[in-house]
Amino acid sequence: MANSKSVGVAEKTFEMWVSSIDPNKLWLKAEIVDRHAVRIWCKLCTKHADRLRGFRNWSDVFTDSVGVSGAGLKKDTVAKHRASSAHLRAEALENGPLPVADIFARTAIGN
Repeated sequence: MANSKSVGVAEKTFEMWVSSIDPNKLWLKAEIVDRHAVRIWCKLCTKHADRLRGFRNWSDVFTDSVGVSGAGLKKDTVAKHRASSAHLRAEALENGPLPVADIFARTAIGN
């Protein structure tokens, strides 16, 4: 492929991002070429993309076949995605609804 120094971020750098942003390795994945992460995706958002597409500010960037690449490969980009409403909704879809006891304990319904 292309010269590894000009493409992506070092695999070690990507692994540091994963350890700080996704320590359980549940949602962040990458295509590694010549020990460099050249594209990254969100496994959760990809899995739930059909249900998330109608969400405000939805972007296919973390779910499409191209993924995040080039100048977009930054830790800040990954952190912003992690905090986005679409990603948080994907986590909620993955974890399922709150048990009734938690609904009463955590919401105004229980007050």
